[in-house]
Amino acid sequence: MLENILKKSVKKGISIVSAGAIFLSGIGAGGCVNYHSKSVPVIEEIVSGYEEVPENIEEPIEFEEEGLDMKDFLDKDYLIVGPEHFLENKTLKEYVKHRENEGFKIGLADIEKVDEFYASEVTGSLKNFIGEVSSSGSLKYVLLVGKRDNVPASYFYNDSQRKGFGDNAFANLEGDVVPEIAIGRIPSENEEELENSLEKIISFEQSNSWENYENVFVAAADRNVLWDGYGFDEIFEDLIIPLVPLEQNVTRLYEQDSPIIFANSQKLTADLVNKINEGVFLVAYAGHGLESEWGNTNFYESNFNLENINSLENQVYPIFYSSGCLTNAYSEGEEDNFGEALVNSEKGGVAYFGASSQTGGSQYLTEGFFSALYGENDLNRIGDIIVYAKNFARDNEPWGWNNWNKHAYEFNLLGDPTLKIK
Repeated sequence: MLENILKKSVKKGISIVSAGAIFLSGIGAGGCVNYHSKSVPVIEEIVSGYEEVPENIEEPIEFEEEGLDMKDFLDKDYLIVGPEHFLENKTLKEYVKHRENEGFKIGLADIEKVDEFYASEVTGSLKNFIGEVSSSGSLKYVLLVGKRDNVPASYFYNDSQRKGFGDNAFANLEGDVVPEIAIGRIPSENEEELENSLEKIISFEQSNSWENYENVFVAAADRNVLWDGYGFDEIFEDLIIPLVPLEQNVTRLYEQDSPIIFANSQKLTADLVNKINEGVFLVAYAGHGLESEWGNTNFYESNFNLENINSLENQVYPIFYSSGCLTNAYSEGEEDNFGEALVNSEKGGVAYFGASSQTGGSQYLTEGFFSALYGENDLNRIGDIIVYAKNFARDNEPWGWNNWNKHAYEFNLLGDPTLKIK
């Protein structure tokens, strides 16, 4: 249980060989639509019932005594929302105490009660509840606990008019697309998955992953195939690796047509699994993706997929970053997508940041993420880094509002936004 992890130094992390981050090609560019698309339609935020309740509610809502009392939330800087059975979980309660010992003021909200006392459907209720809590100016982080059939996600339409799900709308309080607060989701279907995720977070932080495992950086890339001739591996070489401090040892796992690098993608996948099992801080991927894998059967002979995740034996739980399409598509029920499997499993990763729909041209979001991660700043929690990255994309995207707007919705965090990474 979590209490045992908190009482001792985490041998899981300390005993692994010093390592740091993995880069896989596909990262900055995304992969499934034109890399330099200049005609990206505006992504609509479609939130059921959202129009029925204003974003900013000036007068406090009166709640019945057995329901939610806003006075219990208005001074909170960290809000956790989920079904009652998750909020009553022993490991989650221990985790809340752990964060409170760090100084957080935490509010726990049952999603059913949130819905009950707002005159709209659940998605609109959640957005308005978060907006109400944030009205005091204290709220900085929101953690949703459960898959989207337990805690709803908002939905949008991407470039190809395909429906995607995400949580950015809940954190976009001023209606300008970019989030004002940091939000993440632990996509648990059951209490075992919830406990896996929380225990990996504590292990990650107590093993000082940033200090002990940052000195190996592994970059993985899809084949050198993009419609404008710009290769996925070049995303790392031109955008990401120059941001990494010189003392970092970057391990490159690039899928290319040349057999000089790798005989085939099967070897690349095996090398990636071995590197994760050795212990790393970050695994970064640039390339094509599907709901169940990094890569695409049209490009890889053997992809890094759900089967590989289930076979992982790592004792250090890295952050995963991916710009590939669909690898973070929100699922329902017992079946996990790629990102969910990494976060929910006993092994795998501590957090996953990636696209929940088809995407492309996300190099400015990627640059913002790694600039914040390795730059000289006071951003030490992953949620703050993601907020910075989305604002960076807005401020630097040369192809206009439509492009960075879509990335704000498409890219979502699976994991706790308060995860301390350095």
